[in-house]
Amino acid sequence: MPHRKTPKEFNNPGFDLDYQPYDAAKFSQIVKEVGFSAVRSSAQVREEWLSRMNNLAIHLKYDLENSSRPSRSGERAELESLTKATKKLVNLLPLQWDEDDVEIRNEREPIKPSSNEMRLRSNHRVSGHLERLLSPHLENEIENRPNDPDGILDELINTENPLDAREILILASVLTSFIAKASTAAIEALPIDPETRAPRPEHDFVIGLARLYPDIFGRDIGISNAKGKLGGPLVRFINAASACVKIDVTARKIQSWLTKDGLIGTSQ
Repeated sequence: MPHRKTPKEFNNPGFDLDYQPYDAAKFSQIVKEVGFSAVRSSAQVREEWLSRMNNLAIHLKYDLENSSRPSRSGERAELESLTKATKKLVNLLPLQWDEDDVEIRNEREPIKPSSNEMRLRSNHRVSGHLERLLSPHLENEIENRPNDPDGILDELINTENPLDAREILILASVLTSFIAKASTAAIEALPIDPETRAPRPEHDFVIGLARLYPDIFGRDIGISNAKGKLGGPLVRFINAASACVKIDVTARKIQSWLTKDGLIGTSQ
């Protein structure tokens, strides 16, 4: 797995250079949790260790904040969930699309489908019991709707001549149908070639700590396996450092990443 070297200095304006989770006190606490003393070194060397750890943390913070986009398989799963939910809602809001039946006030342009394909549940009218049950509550929601700085809701909801429950249900069906059709089309448009998955943001952070570990403790990179339980001072070091940046990495994941990057053998 490719590994990005952490630069000593960051010039990218996206990096939060003020983010410094490690200081001398935190470092002493981490060393205490590892259970082994750090090698004897000058204050300058210790400052360099802290600088390297903070650079790793800065890079991790940036990666975490910019890794919200899901993988292609995640995108497909989101679209499939959206399609399923919207189609179900459309089926719960049946209507007959007919100019005589769907008349959205004389003051407004009637909303019409672009083709017969846009007719939703053409053999049904808006469910009378749904209209009856929802009517007072929909009116209350409209009256107490949230602030609308862009004016989108105000454009749809004329306060002098507000939509009634039946019209809202019709509008909901139409818009939901648009979303269902759009999400279905988006699924079909997704590439079918295998995706190249980027490493998790925590990966480079863990690898960077593992490479720093021998300098601080004078010990080789390795993981102990006592009766099937993974651990050891390196794992404790990574766990203690990870806690300072509020991430949790399991010993099994640490072992996997170190193995894939060639830092430990497959037998460990």
